[in-house]
Amino acid sequence: MLAELGPQTPMPYARPLREGVAELRPSLDGIQTRVTYWITDDRRVVLLTVFHRTRAHEEAQINRAVLAKKECEAEHGPAHTDFTREEGDQ
Repeated sequence: MLAELGPQTPMPYARPLREGVAELRPSLDGIQTRVTYWITDDRRVVLLTVFHRTRAHEEAQINRAVLAKKECEAEHGPAHTDFTREEGDQ
């Protein structure tokens, strides 16, 4: 869904956070899990952090994801390898 809809991926599947960072919102074995990411100008999805959702620590986890994005932008050049799912890949 994220590949097709990008930043328009709706709740409850994804949610924008701040400073260009958003989160995917899967439930894995009944545990609310969050995968933070950002979509670059050339539509690449960069996965940043993963955490289990708890109200007590959510703001700290968002801060960690925003810092990871800033670090990634500052220290890494453009991606040089693309992963492309081919028809029939599972």
